[in-house]
Amino acid sequence: MKKLGMIVFIFIVFIVGLLIGNNNSSYSRLFEEAKDEFEENIKVPDSEYTPKTLKPEEGFINKIANFVDKIIDKVADKLS
Repeated sequence: MKKLGMIVFIFIVFIVGLLIGNNNSSYSRLFEEAKDEFEENIKVPDSEYTPKTLKPEEGFINKIANFVDKIIDKVADKLS
């Protein structure tokens, strides 16, 4: 019964991860659009390209990632 519960838990975590990953597709789309614009712009001689800063918004996922990163850094510092 424990094995079945663990398999179901891993499956649910996997599905949640896929759903979260799909939310970041907008950032990928923005990057692709900026890259295409840059590639078109560098083909023109003497063109002036102003780079865009594509920084993700400070959302819930980023806050969790930063929090986990700080925890990992603290644990690594204590181990060394």
